[in-house]
Amino acid sequence: MKKRKLILGVAILTLVALAVLYYAAVAPAVVGTERVAEAFRASLREGPGLEARHGKATFRLLPRPAVALAEVVVVNGVGKELLRADEVHLGLSYFGFLALRPSLAAVEFRRPRLDLAPGDMSFGEAGKGKPFRGTLGVREGFVRYAAARRTVLLDGVNGNVRCRVAWGEELDLRGKLQAEKLNLGAGAEEAVGGMALAAEGKISYRREGMGGRLTFEELDFLFGKARLSVTGELQTGPGEKDIDLTLRGKKMAVSQVLPALAPRFGEVELEGEIDLALTVKGSWGEGERPSVRGELEVRKGRLKPDDGEPIKNVAATVSFQGEKYVIENFRGETKRGSFKGYGTVRPEEGWPFALKIEGALPLEVAAVLLGLPEPYELAGPVQLNVDVDGELSSAGRTSVDGTVELVDCQVRLKPFAVPFRNLKGTAYCDGYRVKAGKIKGTLVDREFEVGGSWQGFETPRLDFVVVADDLDLDAALPNEEVRRREQERGTAPRGLPGRDLTVTGKARFKKFRLLSVAGKKLEAEFQYGAGILNLTRLDFDAYEGKVRAQMTIHPGARPKYTCSATIRDARLGVFLTENKYLENVLTGRFSADVTFSAEGTAAEEVKRSLGGRGSLEWKGGRAAELPLLTELKKWSRIDLYEPLQISKLWVMCDARDGTIRSADFRLENADLTIEAAGEVDLETKLNVTVHTTFSKKAAERLAREGRALALVRDEDGRAHFNFLVTGEAAKPAFQLDAGSMLGAAGEAPGGEPAETGDLGDLF
Repeated sequence: MKKRKLILGVAILTLVALAVLYYAAVAPAVVGTERVAEAFRASLREGPGLEARHGKATFRLLPRPAVALAEVVVVNGVGKELLRADEVHLGLSYFGFLALRPSLAAVEFRRPRLDLAPGDMSFGEAGKGKPFRGTLGVREGFVRYAAARRTVLLDGVNGNVRCRVAWGEELDLRGKLQAEKLNLGAGAEEAVGGMALAAEGKISYRREGMGGRLTFEELDFLFGKARLSVTGELQTGPGEKDIDLTLRGKKMAVSQVLPALAPRFGEVELEGEIDLALTVKGSWGEGERPSVRGELEVRKGRLKPDDGEPIKNVAATVSFQGEKYVIENFRGETKRGSFKGYGTVRPEEGWPFALKIEGALPLEVAAVLLGLPEPYELAGPVQLNVDVDGELSSAGRTSVDGTVELVDCQVRLKPFAVPFRNLKGTAYCDGYRVKAGKIKGTLVDREFEVGGSWQGFETPRLDFVVVADDLDLDAALPNEEVRRREQERGTAPRGLPGRDLTVTGKARFKKFRLLSVAGKKLEAEFQYGAGILNLTRLDFDAYEGKVRAQMTIHPGARPKYTCSATIRDARLGVFLTENKYLENVLTGRFSADVTFSAEGTAAEEVKRSLGGRGSLEWKGGRAAELPLLTELKKWSRIDLYEPLQISKLWVMCDARDGTIRSADFRLENADLTIEAAGEVDLETKLNVTVHTTFSKKAAERLAREGRALALVRDEDGRAHFNFLVTGEAAKPAFQLDAGSMLGAAGEAPGGEPAETGDLGDLF
């Protein structure tokens, strides 16, 4: 008995060893990687008519016999690449493997990238190609389907599906797939928004004539914890087709569904739930539209734009009534009150809608709903009584009729660092035109009024007039700290609108302050069109003089500027610095003419590209207690009478490549004449030659009174004192022409001027 058991055990072990040897060595060698790869290529070629190529093929026994194909590429009949995968695992059935007749039982794509468009694949004749029954798997997949009107992107696709395919005849799928992100875009544009999605259930397809019939059995789409169930069937193929579907959803997240359908809500914080119960029945295709019946309800809603005031308790009911969807009981609450609305949406291209809204809304939310151009910053309540017509899938082309009342709003626009506050007034909307008779507000606690109109959308036009008694524009312009904060938070004010917009504007200020200049009686006019901003008129009074200027700006990544300005009979000292000390030091009036051009955004770019010319004439003034005069007195031992009376000063200069040059500088008074020529470059380095000539009487008086060394005199008795100014503007150095002054340090070797050292700051 024991001997018989021993023989049986040895026989079993021998059979197991032979089976293992057959499974591990004989069968893989006979089956071969090429036979399996060819079976995969043949199934694609004979079924959907595709060609596949791949890299290295490797046989694997565990966890089941399979061949791994690396770097797989699939193309259609015209050579377009439809699929590229890092690796494809071709799992074999155990029976076929052991019988040395390999058949595919499981196909898994790892990191596939699928790019499809209508017409990329054709299944050819029904029944052609070997049927496939098995499992299809996807790991870390990406799918792009670009149709004429819609682009669909699926990223992070994973899952397994049991599949039965008779090519061109029937298809049965059962299983679960999930995607980390689903994106929808209009046409061939890049998709926006996105939501996580999973689908599980069963889909069947049966060929019928020129088309087929899709049947959905317990097909569920999962959005987070929400579930949308689809049951029913629809026909495919050319011509008019039947459809009979039922859709039911519970607690679907508004934040996932709405941005995917309406991109204008993509940057708005959304909360809430959607319940859905619909039936879709009738005919579709070839201009036919099925009847849609049912109801959609939004509950527990909350809507909040970036940095804006939220709307709470948002709710709405949408009844689907065939050719139109009726919005009922649309309502919500804000800090300043509540609003209500109703309207319709049509299931057509663009999803046109008509909506009536009454009540209080935050301005930033109203801008989203009304499709208004988005400034940099909006806040505050508005009272609406409007009819809105637009397209749900687009943020543009929204028609508004009714009134929009600003209660206590604020708006910030570029280039201002602070918002316009306390905005109050009413805007009257008439289709694509908005009129505002008088909107009052404050800028840095100074009051102003603005009125105008907006005309859009194909040829948008903005016309306005702004009036103020006193505005401090300097306090509203951004400083370096403001720019730094904006860069840190990754947000910057928006620039000028696009080229399609035309703007005309006027401004009238009784008093204002801009670029440290205090002015009165400002009158300004400007135009914007075709991407160019023209300041056609800028007139104002400043320091008992008059200023007139014109400017043209070509906006862009590197803006270009051209400007011309004239100043007549203004008080010099206060115009230059508004410094009370300097007002007493530099008196008299001046006139100037300037024309220049530049480009760039940063100050250094503007300096490097600066070019132009200008002139200045100063009459009837004096210059006293200037450090420059004090230093000259010390070095030359010439007492230059304080204050220095100036009967006339004339300078003409030009700028090229960021360097300012002057060959015509002349200062005159009863005793002396000063002439200079030279240049100042980007680094504010000086290279200026100065020639000073004293009249005969002045030279004699200085010598007689002992208030100077003996000066070099010419044949007419005039005295000369010449020097060269170099170094930086903040710390210049003087080199005296020793030959022009007796008793000075003398000439340097070689007859060169002798250096006197640094002056220090001029002022």
